[in-house]
Amino acid sequence: MSNLKLLALGDIFLKTKDDFGPFDNIKEVFQNYDIIFGNLETVLSNRGVQAPKRVPLRTNPDKIVYLKNTGFDIVNLANNHITDYGESGLLDTMSILKRNDINFVGAGANINDALKPVIFERNELKIGFFGFTSVGTIAKEESSGCASLNKELIIKCISDLRKKVDILVVSLHWGIEYVFYPSPEQQKLARTLIDNGADLIIGHHPHVIQGIEEYRDKLIIYSLGNCNFGVEQDKKYEGADIGIMVSVEFSKDGIPKYELLPVEINSDYQPVLLKQNEKAKVLNFIDKISVPLQNSNINIKSTFWYEEASEVYLTSQIESYFIRIRKYRIKHFFMFVRWLINPFTLKMECGYLIKKLRRRKLESELRICREERERADRVSHTIAVQSIKKLSGIPI
Repeated sequence: MSNLKLLALGDIFLKTKDDFGPFDNIKEVFQNYDIIFGNLETVLSNRGVQAPKRVPLRTNPDKIVYLKNTGFDIVNLANNHITDYGESGLLDTMSILKRNDINFVGAGANINDALKPVIFERNELKIGFFGFTSVGTIAKEESSGCASLNKELIIKCISDLRKKVDILVVSLHWGIEYVFYPSPEQQKLARTLIDNGADLIIGHHPHVIQGIEEYRDKLIIYSLGNCNFGVEQDKKYEGADIGIMVSVEFSKDGIPKYELLPVEINSDYQPVLLKQNEKAKVLNFIDKISVPLQNSNINIKSTFWYEEASEVYLTSQIESYFIRIRKYRIKHFFMFVRWLINPFTLKMECGYLIKKLRRRKLESELRICREERERADRVSHTIAVQSIKKLSGIPI
């Protein structure tokens, strides 16, 4: 029996500025994989009413050829852009994926459809996929949308599928955009899902890479970052032009071997495989941001996370609200006011203030140390001069 090899890619919108193939620069990577997975973060439709948001996304349905020709087997649809053009846009996207024999998880015409797993059998191993999102339109019994990232719901889905597959993969669209660390709540949830039977967690949504955790011989990828993706706001944030593809190899016992394949997104939104020194820099950075996640008995600390996440989160959200207020007026102004006094936002504001105070305290301490060192240098200089004069017989 051979092992099963999975390649997972981050955020994809199937666009390039010059209409080149989005995956042309990494064709060699796709060889010899049993399953290729990606997060499809765009609507494949020419129909639908645009949602009132900062960046609605859709792509000409003809671009499905890029997924098909590259060999994608499955995409996640549980995300905040798949309903950017309403129900018709979502239904069209699912329809064209089906017609091209590309499976999907995480969205559907109703909640039951959205929760359906996809199961593949490769090399005598059965692997199952689910997809869930913490942001976006949530499906209900009689309305379309995405599967909600709800702990009890996900655990039930895992429990129902666990006995039917050898390997269970959970795709989670979650986290804070442009922040390099998952929240304590994310880490706690990911570990809980592993405890309840998941073998691999694949995260996306932040548009930057996040740390990686090996937990109980399983693997948690908190965020793959971008792959074929680019919007104007990304340019303002560090790391949005870097992503990772993850090559995972499963055996019958389920314990994965994995390799991280860093990519840089070029000016045409195409991922380019990094090599040698540039690859090493990204891998070293991933090691660094993974350190706070590595103690299996302790979650990432809340104080650390709110301080790290606050500035990027508050800046991006305020900018987004201001743009939406200019476009959509009074309704989005009141949404902004509600956001400002939301408990989560207040924690972020506290984190921002604490970080600023820590920085000022550190700067003050550094200044005091510098002044004391300069004072000591002056005293030492004076003593040295006096000693030289004394030895030279010069009156002091």
